[in-house]
Amino acid sequence: MALKLSVLKFLSKPAVADIAKLPCFIIAACDSHHEVLSRGEDGLKRLLTLSLDNEELVDRLMDLYLGPPASNDPAVSPVSPNTVITAPAATAVAAAAAAAVPGAAVVNRPRGEATPAIKHRIVSAYLSRSIVAANKMPRTMTIISDCLSGEFSNKKLKRDGIVFLQWMIKMGATKTIKSVSLTIFNELMRVLQEPPDNRDDLDTIALRSAAYVSLGQICARGMIQRKRNWKKKIS
Repeated sequence: MALKLSVLKFLSKPAVADIAKLPCFIIAACDSHHEVLSRGEDGLKRLLTLSLDNEELVDRLMDLYLGPPASNDPAVSPVSPNTVITAPAATAVAAAAAAAVPGAAVVNRPRGEATPAIKHRIVSAYLSRSIVAANKMPRTMTIISDCLSGEFSNKKLKRDGIVFLQWMIKMGATKTIKSVSLTIFNELMRVLQEPPDNRDDLDTIALRSAAYVSLGQICARGMIQRKRNWKKKIS
């Protein structure tokens, strides 16, 4: 925990770009240690003026959600005195902070995607309010699909996925929506056809209702045609 707090203290300095700070503070705000979590939340409050339509920022958030591709493998890349190697055991906060150090070349060892709690924060607070994120195909649709039907999806993420999907339908360019309209339709059908644990559960009712609304939105934009049997499928 001491390492995490030291990194967060470093990130509070003006020398670190706000765009580099945001993913780190999101990770900290989802930490299990109260002091780290509190520092993360405080850091996020100081970044409320960041533009969510900054393409570099959106790319960083999507990288954090999905996990960045492995690059500059240490086995084949020369390691200089200025190289910062982020080992698998290092915290994500420390790794992100290392990337923010001016003049340091960063070697990323492969790491997985974000935890469900971090994914929830990324989608609900940032991506579902960004016009740029609504048009970042195919990554936008990959994130929505993961929220709705990913291996580690939960009720919160399913709700986030529907909200992000509705935002994408509303704010996405016609060309963007048209390119993924069939995928959207299939994702919504998967939600509606999934056997509910409890039909009377309020979360289940809300999720299914939102899926119906999304179907209406995509049809209203004229993107779903000749789906004459769709009512039969979801009855």
